[in-house]
Formats: sequence, C-alpha cells, structure tokens
Amino acid sequence: MESQALLPVLLGSDQNAYGMARSFHEAYGVKSAIIARRLLSACQNSRLIASVTLKPDLEDENVLIKTLADFSFAHPKQTLILVPCSDAYARLCARRAADLKEYRYHFALSDENTLETLSQKEGFYQTCEACGLPYPKTCEFDPKTENAPENLRFPLVLKPADSAAYWNCSFEGKRKVFFLSAQAELNEVLGRLKQSDYPGKVLLQDFIPGDDSFMRVINAYFGADGSLKLFCVGRVLLEEHTPEGIGSYAAIVTEEDPQPLYEQVRPMLEGFSYHGFLNIDVKFDPRTNEYCFFELNPRQGRSSYFVTCAGANLARVLTEDVLYLPQTTPVFANNPVLWANIPKSVILKYVKDPALKEKAKRAFSARRAYNQLRYPPDFSLARRKQYLLNQFNQIQKYRRCFIDKLALGGTKTEE
Repeated sequence: MESQALLPVLLGSDQNAYGMARSFHEAYGVKSAIIARRLLSACQNSRLIASVTLKPDLEDENVLIKTLADFSFAHPKQTLILVPCSDAYARLCARRAADLKEYRYHFALSDENTLETLSQKEGFYQTCEACGLPYPKTCEFDPKTENAPENLRFPLVLKPADSAAYWNCSFEGKRKVFFLSAQAELNEVLGRLKQSDYPGKVLLQDFIPGDDSFMRVINAYFGADGSLKLFCVGRVLLEEHTPEGIGSYAAIVTEEDPQPLYEQVRPMLEGFSYHGFLNIDVKFDPRTNEYCFFELNPRQGRSSYFVTCAGANLARVLTEDVLYLPQTTPVFANNPVLWANIPKSVILKYVKDPALKEKAKRAFSARRAYNQLRYPPDFSLARRKQYLLNQFNQIQKYRRCFIDKLALGGTKTEE
C-alpha cells in the first residue's frame, strides 16, 4: 500500500495531536486530518494538517460516531488510521469499535472494560495492588456527599479520580492537581468542588517527596497480538506549573536503561492483553528507593513525541501494527535526547539537580534537543510567530507559577 493512500485522522488538536501529525509526516510524508471540538494553537496554521472538522459536542458518543462516519464516506479511496488523543475519545472509540471498523477505520485500542479499569485511578491502583506495584497511599471519596478523612498528615495531593470528567468541568481556582500543605487549604478546595459541576470522586494521596525530576514517564505500545512492540522511559526535568497544566511534562530526557521499569510493568500489561499506546506516570520515592506508580493513560500523551525523538517513530509503530506486517522484536527506544516545549533558559533556571542541568546543556550543544512545535517543514511565518509567543509566555508562566516541590516535601535532589 502506497503511503500517499494513508490518511491519519486525529481526534483532538492539542500538542499530543500535533506530535502525532509530525510523526506521520516524518515517517510517510503525509498530512493528517483533525477532528476536534475546537482548533487549539498547536495545530493552527499548520502545513501538516490536511483538513479540520470542528464539532463542539464531539465528546457526545453519537455525534462522534456520525462525524467519523461522514468523514469516512467523504474519503472512500484513502486508508484511514484513527488516533484518539484524549482518554475520553479513546474510551468512546473502544466502546464503538465495531462501528468504526465498518466505517473502514484502522486503530489500536483495547476493549472498553480494559480501558475503563486501567484509566480510572481506582481500577489502576487495584491492579497495582494485585501485581505488587507500589502506589501512593490513597483514599477516595465523593466531595459532594462525603467528608475528608480526619487526622490527615500533610503535605497531600488532591486529584480527580476521573480525569476525563474533570477536564470538562469548571470552577473558581481549578487546578489539574492540588498540592496541599494544611487542613485549611484542603477545606477550601473541597468547598469549591462541592459547588462545582464535577460529578466524580477525588483522591487524596500521600505526597511523594521530590521535585519534578523524580518523575518518570513510561511510554509503550502493544500490538494486536498482545505483545510489546515499543517501550521507552523518559526522566522528567520539569513539569508545567500553571493551574491548568500542573503535572503535565514540559522537559524530558531519555532514560537510557528502561529495562528495570519494563520488568515491573510487563506482568500487568500482558495480563490484560493490552493493545495500543499507553503512558504511565511514575515517581521515584527516596524513602523506599522504589518507583511509585501514579496513573495510566490509554493513549500516547502530549509529551510522547519524545519517543519519536528517542528513536521509535510513533506513527510508524502504529501503522505497521494495524496495516502491515508488525515487528516481532520489541524496540527499546533510548537514544539520548532532550524533548522540551519550554525555552532553554527556563530549563537551566529551574532544574535544580546539577547533573541533570549538565545533561540538558550537553543535549543542546550536540543538537539533540527537540521542541515538537519547531519543525522546519512547518515553520511558516505564522507558525514562527506563534512559536516565539508561546516560548515568551512559557517564561512568564514559570515566573508566576513555579512551585518548589523540594521545599514542600523537604527533600534533597535525587542521587
């Protein structure tokens, strides 16, 4: 099949979607179609985008399926590869997998029950418990009908149990994750949640000491036969620190020995006969010298383009699995690179670990540092202006919002 017949269909328009569009363009020279609720800046004015379809109520199951059906009928001669770029889209597509196959879409998704179990934090922690994987001490409750446990030891982390539902709600002071150092802070947040339109439960977790650099992100792909095709681990240099972005990764370097974490997670994933992309957030706990498992997203993430940079093109791995003869030997992507969506100056200012700061400097000097928005074939004047404004805004955001998590946890940098 000629690559020109390929038409990637990306559900979403954030940096995740753009990273996949860039990966498809690098691998096959093809443009992608965007179907989304709205067109975000990452995909605006892009030469990598063949068409844009906007539906404000796209997360309505019937609207999504009709939109995809109409798109398929309008492109009868092209091979459609469907790539959900959010948890909500992944779960909806898994639920309607049979319909999507009738409409000629090729995709990689586990069954709905597997995605529900692993993407909901309660199910993920139960799975970790069964597999002997450490996870933060956690209590779950409904802020609208239940009170928080008493005699809590701070600092604590508060986060939604249902990330997809939380994404669509709004209330004053909303943050992706709350870092809390006192009971008064917890009471204030719970009061706001009680009045909000968030319908789900929340998790109160033990704060694992350590700053952003204690985090790791696992990216993997399992084929239709249930076997591992790709595995890559990134070490986080910095996360975002704005209220809406905190916890999202802003700078990552490749972990050059991914084998230890692979051996830990393999039994869990092979037990589910998982199919498709996933990323898992992990944090090194200096108190136990173990990795603590936070959550699993049943898709590639907004920072997953770093895997393409590290030597395993995400689009090629997906396409070869769903269309061509898939590889039989798993690829452990570990080329030493730095991925970042923030300027070099921010990295050098806010990364505290001297060894990691030096590693970042070496990556910049060796031209092994990548910002996925800075892509020469797509760097028109309009995109260049967007990029420069984006980078300037990143500098301002860190000045306003940076949280020193070492001070919060009272922890030295990781050895």
